Amino acid sequence: MIGHLAVLSLLLSAHAFTTQTKTSMESPGPYEHRRSRNRGGGDGAAKTDAGSHAHPLANTTSESLRQLHSQSPKRFPSDVMTCIAGKPVLKTRSMDTKKYDAVSASVAKLYHRLPKHCNSTSCPQADWAGCVLRMSGHDFMDFDPIQSLGGSDGCIDFDDADNKGLDKCLYMGEFHTSLLEAYQEHCLDVSLADFFVIGAEAIMSAMRPANTTSIDFISQFRFGRVTAPSCTNLPALPDAERGCGAVKQTFVNQMGLTWRDSAALMGVHSIGRAQKNNSGYNGWGRDPENSR
Repeated sequence: MIGHLAVLSLLLSAHAFTTQTKTSMESPGPYEHRRSRNRGGGDGAAKTDAGSHAHPLANTTSESLRQLHSQSPKRFPSDVMTCIAGKPVLKTRSMDTKKYDAVSASVAKLYHRLPKHCNSTSCPQADWAGCVLRMSGHDFMDFDPIQSLGGSDGCIDFDDADNKGLDKCLYMGEFHTSLLEAYQEHCLDVSLADFFVIGAEAIMSAMRPANTTSIDFISQFRFGRVTAPSCTNLPALPDAERGCGAVKQTFVNQMGLTWRDSAALMGVHSIGRAQKNNSGYNGWGRDPENSR
C-alpha cells in the first residue's frame, strides 16, 4: 500500500505540469500558467518569495477559523481556505527545500497531535489522514492529457456528492483539527494547489513505520501549480458499483493513466474508512490499526 502511495506522489507532481517546464526547487524559474476548463485563476498571485512572510496567526485554532467562515460561501476550497494575514498567492513564485520542509512539518504536526487510540469505532489519525489524501486525489481527477487541462489546481466542488465529507479535514475541524490551521502559516507565499500536494506527501511520510526507509518526495516535487478559485462541470468520479470497467473508463481512457498509475491514485482510499453518511458505504478497508 505504501508503495502505491509513493507512486501517487509522483503522479501528483508529474502530471500537474503537462503545459509547463518542470523546474526544481533548487533551480526556480518561470512557469506558464496552467490552463483549466471552466476554472478561475490567472496571473493575480502576488509576487512573493518563499519564506518572506511570517504569519502572525500561525497558532489560530480550527474552531476560531471555522467561526470566521460561518457566513461565507463554501462551494470551493478557495472559499474556505482563506488567508487571514492578507491576500493568498495563487501561484508559488519560489520555493526551496527549507520552505518545503516547513510546509510539510506544519501538516505533520497536525497529524501527530491527533488522538492515537484506534479501534473498530474510532481511529482519528486514520480518518483525518484519509481525508487529506482524498482531497489531493480528488483534486487531480479532472486531469485531461489531451487538452492539457485540469489536474492539481487546489479546487474541487463541495456540491458534488463524491466530495462529501472532505470539508471536515479542510476547514470544519475533524477532531478539532483542520488543514486550514497549517495553511495560515504559508498562505502568503505558497499556493493552495501546491499546499495540498505537499500536505498529502507529508501525511504519507508521517504514516510510515519508524523502521522503514523514508520516501524522497522532495526531490520529485515541482512548485508552481496555480490555484483555481472555482471549478464547475467536472467529470464524474468512477462509479464503485461498476468495478474495473469504471476504473478503465476514467483512469485509463479519460486521464491517460496506466493501470499501475490507476492503482496508485486509488491508494487515497486505502487509508481511513468509508462512512455511510458520506459515500453510502461503511467500514474499514482493512483493520483500523493498519488504516493509518
